[in-house]
Amino acid sequence: QEIGSYIVTVSEDQGTEKPIVNSAGMAVSYPPEYRAFRQNSSLLNRLVELSGGRIISSVDEALRPRENPGVSIRDLWVLFVMAAFLLLPLDVGVRRIALPFAEAWQKMTGWLKRQREVVQDEPERLARLRKLRESHSDEPEEKPSSSVAVKVEKRKPAKKSAPQKPTSDVRSQLLANKRKRRQDHSEDD
Repeated sequence: QEIGSYIVTVSEDQGTEKPIVNSAGMAVSYPPEYRAFRQNSSLLNRLVELSGGRIISSVDEALRPRENPGVSIRDLWVLFVMAAFLLLPLDVGVRRIALPFAEAWQKMTGWLKRQREVVQDEPERLARLRKLRESHSDEPEEKPSSSVAVKVEKRKPAKKSAPQKPTSDVRSQLLANKRKRRQDHSEDD
């Protein structure tokens, strides 16, 4: 039988209008091995020695205030309340808003693959650039000449051009050619 209270009701029908009913109750308490208990003094004394505690002999000693209750350096409840306030909107947002996480993951992994390919292709590109630099460095460099050369191109005559003034210096001639080209381009458009 299990521990607990039991009520037994017995009903007897004698053929008359009213049956005879009788009830009785019974309680099954703890098993006998729990009823008999003794104090294990040797174990208790050994625990007191190891832990530095003491044996309490009266109820007043058990209810006395602690000598060194300890002090909390920081109240942690404030941090937990702040974390709850910050995480609650995030929780609601994650549950209510359907974000395309799979698509974002694919885009991110694709971008990482492209970056990895760029890094892997970097030595090849550097080798090609070095070859180009070496091939160009083998060619002799053109030294700038001290005199200024003016290239004269044959152009179609302008529809209406103003008579040009003769210029003696090269700078004036270059500016005049530049103005003429601008005028030709504006008339072509």
